[in-house]
Amino acid sequence: MISEPSNAPAPDELLSTAREALKTVLREPDSDHRYTILMAMNAMGIAARAMRVDPPPPIHPDMSDRAFSRWVRLADEPAVADPGLLDRLRRHVASRLAVSNPRFKSESPKGNP
Repeated sequence: MISEPSNAPAPDELLSTAREALKTVLREPDSDHRYTILMAMNAMGIAARAMRVDPPPPIHPDMSDRAFSRWVRLADEPAVADPGLLDRLRRHVASRLAVSNPRFKSESPKGNP
């Protein structure tokens, strides 16, 4: 499978953005920069978690995420409701959320322990 970029920024982009935001804060010591500091800390946390984990598992073994998105828009309901596909989609989303939201806890689908 060919890896394509997602809509989420790469860890190095997050760190660069956080660095630039903090440089701005340092130039204005008398201003309240609580939001900027919290945003930079969040970006650094996301980047650190992203660098510690493997990329999310592919949703479909024969398609990139972008190709899969196009396929879903055109697929009929039985194809999209395939249990194997839904399981892979859940794992993919849980993997991405674990990086972007440290409080995210994956839950078992209904009916599964």
